[in-house]
Amino acid sequence: MTNPSAASPRRWGLAICLLSLAMALWVLQRQLPLATLPAAIWQPDLSDLAQLKVHYSWLPRFCVALLCGAALGLAGLLMQQVLRNPLASPTTLGVASGAQLSLALATLYAPGLLIAGEWVALAGGGLATLLVFALARRRGLSPLSLILAGLVISLLLGALNVMLMLLQPMGLSAMFIWSAGSLSQNNWDAVLFLLPRLGLALVLITLLVRPLSLLELDDSGARSLGLSLDRLRVVALALAVFMTACVVSSVGVIGFIGLAAPTIARLMGARTLRQRLVWTPLLGAALLLLTDQLVQGFAGRLSELLPTGGVTALLGAPLLLWLIPRLRLSTGRPQPSTQRTVSQPLGGHRLLPLMLLGLLLLAVVALLLGQGPQGWNWSLNPELLQWRLPRLFAALGAGLLLGLAGCLLQRLTGNPMASPELMGISAGAALGLMLTLFVWIGAPFWVRLIMGFAGALLVLLVIVGFARRQAYAPERLLLVGIAISALFDAVKMLVLSLNDPRGQSVLSWLSGSTYFVELPTGIM
Repeated sequence: MTNPSAASPRRWGLAICLLSLAMALWVLQRQLPLATLPAAIWQPDLSDLAQLKVHYSWLPRFCVALLCGAALGLAGLLMQQVLRNPLASPTTLGVASGAQLSLALATLYAPGLLIAGEWVALAGGGLATLLVFALARRRGLSPLSLILAGLVISLLLGALNVMLMLLQPMGLSAMFIWSAGSLSQNNWDAVLFLLPRLGLALVLITLLVRPLSLLELDDSGARSLGLSLDRLRVVALALAVFMTACVVSSVGVIGFIGLAAPTIARLMGARTLRQRLVWTPLLGAALLLLTDQLVQGFAGRLSELLPTGGVTALLGAPLLLWLIPRLRLSTGRPQPSTQRTVSQPLGGHRLLPLMLLGLLLLAVVALLLGQGPQGWNWSLNPELLQWRLPRLFAALGAGLLLGLAGCLLQRLTGNPMASPELMGISAGAALGLMLTLFVWIGAPFWVRLIMGFAGALLVLLVIVGFARRQAYAPERLLLVGIAISALFDAVKMLVLSLNDPRGQSVLSWLSGSTYFVELPTGIM
């Protein structure tokens, strides 16, 4: 008799792969007759523009999608196996964001290093991984602490990427579209680059199948069989980071394929590591190919500008929200600590007057000290005060409101890490405002205020809905909020990659500058 657990992944996996191939054939037949496909593959007619486009653009893009999807799926599987964490992936652990930032810095300040782009990306991804482990080490590298640290590092590195974009818009405008995960190709260079490197990684993974299978035991059982856990984890994570770095250096950041492929393989019934090693790369390749073909089939002329990585991130964030209540990440709500010394006020009533005095001095310095043609100088010029005063009021008001919001969220959730930014409330407000700026450029302040409030309220309702299902566990609340922030980042990436003239102004506004604040706004 056929083993049902073995037949299930085979049936569902083949269905997803066939759907991806059918979608690819549908897109291909819109570009040239299928009867001429063999000629377009092996020896295209130089006078036939359709055959040249298929040979040098569509086919390389097809192969790159397969290779990148398989590589990211394997990278996610390795991370989940060695960390025993069902939410580990190159995206959630910050590896992809670190690789992207290192490539952006090399592009601006050391372009000669891009000759070995995969090693630059490997260095950035490796440093991001070490930073995540350093943050999560104090809590014993528990699944939740790793994911929270990884997503926070991803948000931090993403903010640094946006800052570089603002400081060097001409140098990074083209790279921004590429780094968002564009699979567009005009030759076979990316295929020839990826194929041998990923083949080597696959050979090494095959040699590690047996020791990786032993990681399904507890640590004491694995060590009793003579397995060096630390060495195995370092080697496996290095392979995962290397594959991610190769993908990022070739096509940019492809979001959440490394999370979706091994998770779907497990949900389909692939219980053993050997089964997952077979089905995860197939599913990763099929998912990325299907997404890319959907982009090409329905985006029309925007398909060259619309990054596939942004679309996968847009689909992956809801997947993460769906997985959070279904996967066992912790043993329950943490017990309150019996020691309260850490939360005691530092200085009590004596500290408040000193803080108010320091705030007053900073306000005076902000109003009187400025940089002019002759450098920094003090000035009591009323014409300068009319520009500095609104920025001062805006900064004070924004800091006060965000501090109160963070205090309320931490009190309500019992989580000292809760804040409007990490819980996604700021992202919801920004999404509502961004939609307003694109639909109604000259919208008055009260309209923007209502739309921002509506976006933040919608996110808060989503978080409360998830929280009720999870007994208001603080870590789950924070994880849901970070997933919503990742969803907003994906939407922002897609909007900015469309090369719309309003995109740069929206990006400048999203950076949180007080430069264009007027006096009524600062007072309100």
